[in-house]
Amino acid sequence: METQVDEIAAGVYRLSTYTEAIAGGFTFNQFLLVGDDALLVHTGPRQLWPSVSAGAAALLALADDYDRRFRASIAAVEGGAR
Repeated sequence: METQVDEIAAGVYRLSTYTEAIAGGFTFNQFLLVGDDALLVHTGPRQLWPSVSAGAAALLALADDYDRRFRASIAAVEGGAR
């Protein structure tokens, strides 16, 4: 899976990941808000995290700058009733 990154407003990015794991294909969208602190709103399944975090890292240079404050808001619900 590959995540596409598009700036949709100043400091607001959409990270889109297409998957064929769902019949007919499906695109999950995450949103990255960049300011003094960065906030990633992750709305997809955990399996997308490596691709989504790589897309965010490309924007924020997280791999090279560990002092950059970064928060992730995870809004994913997986599995069925317990």
